[in-house]
Amino acid sequence: ADGVWMNREKGVRIRKVRVFTPSVTRPVNIRQHRDVSRHEYKQQIHVMNDRNYAMAIYIGKDAKGKEKRDFKLVNMLDAANHYRRSNKRDANEPLVEPTSPKGYPLAYFLKPGTMVLLYENSPKEVLEARKEELQRRLYKVVGMSYITGKNQYGSIKFFHQQEARPTSEIKFINAPYKTGESLRPGILLLHTQINALVEGKDFVMNEIGEIVFK
Repeated sequence: ADGVWMNREKGVRIRKVRVFTPSVTRPVNIRQHRDVSRHEYKQQIHVMNDRNYAMAIYIGKDAKGKEKRDFKLVNMLDAANHYRRSNKRDANEPLVEPTSPKGYPLAYFLKPGTMVLLYENSPKEVLEARKEELQRRLYKVVGMSYITGKNQYGSIKFFHQQEARPTSEIKFINAPYKTGESLRPGILLLHTQINALVEGKDFVMNEIGEIVFK
């Protein structure tokens, strides 16, 4: 009620504090401070954003005909701002562009909860598979992020649809999907590694949980 003072005798009151949180490694900048400081860390107002809304993966070819991929990660804040603008202007405005800056077309649009059927080389592996094999290949997207280093990679976590344990108890193993591999409860794939048919685009789940291809 009496305030917090740096120096009561000189009338120096503490009006705000800046908290450092080492666990937050990728804060989102939402706007600049009104009075811009010469210190970079004092110039932006940050929010923590541990969850991402979606990932777009683009696949194309370079001049030599070699497959190339790009990705775009959409966080919750960007998605909320997009839909707020869309409600005011154009409800059909896409959240992600149909092509990447390099001109690659959109191949996958993944959100947490989306189901996928993984394959190694060709969609025919899935389309010609028996029901039991389809169940082995059916995974759900449970998280997405990115990895930085020499290059930047999109990272997607998949949870097997028959796994009953909580995700906190599952080890997510990074390796491209291989036909006939031992069942992995959790799979971690980079945007350069994923090959899949996607729920909503390539198939739907009917009322009794059966996979119906489009």
